[in-house]
Amino acid sequence: MRGLLGRGGMGVVYRAMQTSLHRPVTLTIRGDATDSDEQRRRFRKEAEIAAGFDHPNIVTVYEVGEHDGQPYLAMRLIEGEGLDRRLPAYAEDQPAAVRLVKCERRRP
Repeated sequence: MRGLLGRGGMGVVYRAMQTSLHRPVTLTIRGDATDSDEQRRRFRKEAEIAAGFDHPNIVTVYEVGEHDGQPYLAMRLIEGEGLDRRLPAYAEDQPAAVRLVKCERRRP
């Protein structure tokens, strides 16, 4: 692992290197000794659902698994400022907030 990026409801997120393919990733680790089987199943199910998306505005999931009893999720590393730092700028500008999250279907 190459450094802590943040902590959230899904787990602890690190910058890491996927050694099998030599590429940088974010690695979310969900593994608290107090996690129930249901919490672990939910993490895995949500990760599998996210892995099923293929959209330019959704971060690509590379791998979902478990290591030494700790579930993990490896995703594409997106460089730049985190959304948590940008959100306050949108609090007073509703149209800008809508543009930020709006996904428009591209026509062939």
